[in-house]
Amino acid sequence: FEGTTYTFTANNVNLKLEGTALGIAPVFGYDVTESFRPFAKVGIHQWDVDASVTSSAGNATLSDSGTDVMFGGGFMYKFNKNMALRAEYERYKFDDDDTDFISVSAQVTF
Repeated sequence: FEGTTYTFTANNVNLKLEGTALGIAPVFGYDVTESFRPFAKVGIHQWDVDASVTSSAGNATLSDSGTDVMFGGGFMYKFNKNMALRAEYERYKFDDDDTDFISVSAQVTF
C-alpha cells in the first residue's frame, strides 16, 4: 500500500492494525484437456480496516471501509480424479490502491 510516513519522537509506541474482507466471485473455466483447466474470476469484496497508534506523545486512529472489485485467473492441473495442483493470481482493489495475491495450492477431492 502507498501511504504517508510518520516519524515518532515518543517512547513506547504501540501500533495496531485490524482488517477484514468478505467477497464473492464466480469462477469460469474450461477443460482444455482432461487434466488441464484454465480459469478466470471476477467479483466484489467488502472490506473494513481500523488502525490506531498510541504513544507517550499522543494517540491517533484511522478507519476506512468500502466495496470494490476483485479479479483473477489461473489454472488447475489434475493428477487424477482426487488430486490436483492449483495456481492463481488475484488483484483486489481498495479505493485507489491495488493488492496482488499469488497462490499455489493442492486440492484433494473426496
